[in-house]
Amino acid sequence: MALDTAVGLSYIHSCKVRHADLSCRNLFLFDGLRVKIGDLGDSAVEGDGFTPTVYEEARYALPCRGRDLDERPVAKIELFALGSAIYEILAWARPFPELQDEEVEERYSREKFPCLDNIGIGVIVMNCWKEVYKTADEVAAALAGSLRSEDTTANEIQ
Repeated sequence: MALDTAVGLSYIHSCKVRHADLSCRNLFLFDGLRVKIGDLGDSAVEGDGFTPTVYEEARYALPCRGRDLDERPVAKIELFALGSAIYEILAWARPFPELQDEEVEERYSREKFPCLDNIGIGVIVMNCWKEVYKTADEVAAALAGSLRSEDTTANEIQ
């Protein structure tokens, strides 16, 4: 499911579209646990002069990190949201479900993120949150590599 989400976001970006509201509430589950990204109603096409009127919900929002809100890099905003979606898919919980939005924003601004100890691909999630990746393709490749590694390990155990 995480890989489908990353591949879907990569495809959207290849069409020069910014989703602008990526979260698990905008991911649709199909047979075989396949995921598709939906609700592109607030998306924007690169270069059309349209500015999205919706921002990510708090748990999916890239902290400013010394930048003005509108100066955050578009790709990094989307990749941070992707990291939060992957977290939610794997943890079966939103980041900091016990906190109010303002508290989540404050923690993110201090670089305090949910514990990833029980998330098998926590390093990929953290790299999304820390702005390490440049594209959704990179995230998809990391996820695919992790899946291949798990398949190899499972085959060795058998």
